[in-house]
Amino acid sequence: MYDDFFYSMHKKTNLPISVIYAFFVIEATSNGLESKLMMKALNPGGIKYTGKGSKMKAMDDCYKKGKKVPCDFQAYKDYNAMIDGWSNVMNLPRYKNCKKFIYAKYNRGMKPKDIVNNICKCFWKSGYHTSNQWKVRSNISTEYWTVKASFPNLEY
Repeated sequence: MYDDFFYSMHKKTNLPISVIYAFFVIEATSNGLESKLMMKALNPGGIKYTGKGSKMKAMDDCYKKGKKVPCDFQAYKDYNAMIDGWSNVMNLPRYKNCKKFIYAKYNRGMKPKDIVNNICKCFWKSGYHTSNQWKVRSNISTEYWTVKASFPNLEY
């Protein structure tokens, strides 16, 4: 399921699959298992509630009068809605510049690791993450290349 999911996200966002994998690992898993937000709300990106559709409460980085409170997260009804929701976030105009590193004209002489570093750092600087874990995401992204070698060879 995940290989297809990562590929679908890649097609909709034009981001490298390894970057999508890294974002997923940080956002949608906890201790190696799917997070409650992913299992119950099909929300792989930690997407806050947009005001439309269903929502789910979960702890994250929301505060009220200095006290940590549950945040409202978007809940998706099915697999396709999940892909559409997360890809819409990754396709917001503020992240457009982050994708330029996948094109040869902007990444001349860069190694794959440098390209991934630049994409992850740009997403963080553009407001995707509330924490500065862009380097962790980048490292997990390069780990994907090793993990992918053990996946079945599927043709698209």
